Amino acid sequence: MATFECERLAQDYADWVRQRIKVQNIGDVCVLTTPFLDKHRDLLQIYVERTDSGLLLSDDGYILRDLQMSGLELDTERRKELLHHILLSFGVTIKGEELQAVASEKTFAQKKHDFVQAMLAISSLVHLARPTVAAVFKEDVARFLRDNQVRFVSDVKLTGESGLHHPFDFVIGAAPDRPERYLRAIGTPDRESVVEFMFSWQDVKRARPSDAVAFAVLNDQEQRRISPDHVSALEKYAIEVIRWTDRNSKLAKLQG
Repeated sequence: MATFECERLAQDYADWVRQRIKVQNIGDVCVLTTPFLDKHRDLLQIYVERTDSGLLLSDDGYILRDLQMSGLELDTERRKELLHHILLSFGVTIKGEELQAVASEKTFAQKKHDFVQAMLAISSLVHLARPTVAAVFKEDVARFLRDNQVRFVSDVKLTGESGLHHPFDFVIGAAPDRPERYLRAIGTPDRESVVEFMFSWQDVKRARPSDAVAFAVLNDQEQRRISPDHVSALEKYAIEVIRWTDRNSKLAKLQG
């Protein structure tokens, strides 16, 4: 794909996000309605209030209340550990039932970006409540890599051309006959997770070696249907798709 076309696609995505953010003032609070959807297909909202400490971002308790209403209690050590890891990764805290983060005027754009990702990541924990899901998908991917002697670094944040930081689940270093490889494990492949990864890779790839490759590892276990449109969109952004049930056929591209 030509460089100018990739740049246009990245710009189209940035314009799509910018044009769909709606702003409403309620007293001293600014409500940002984002274009990102939760599992109910509702738009995620962020509440911003100016305080002595800076700009306070909050979800008004929506995400954790929704998890509880969906039947997921964060009452086991494993679930608490997963929640803590997400909070730490995105610089988000919990006060009562609210997700919160503090930003300055200068850091607000990055913090808003991180806050939305934290909301999506924590919301996805609801899948742990389903008895058909035997393990956390990301752990399955890590175990697969280790079992096949693939050396990797996990939970890496990279800075894109925009200045935003993007998380990658696994990074596999370059070898004499292999480029750098960047993996995202997508446990619930939906429009939001696919679009977010497309943007992350498009923003990051210009700052990486020209032959670097991105892989989207899609969970198609338990009769999860992977939309052909999602696969097509990822491939148009030069992201190689690995269906989990077909992972062994792609193993050679990860080794070495």
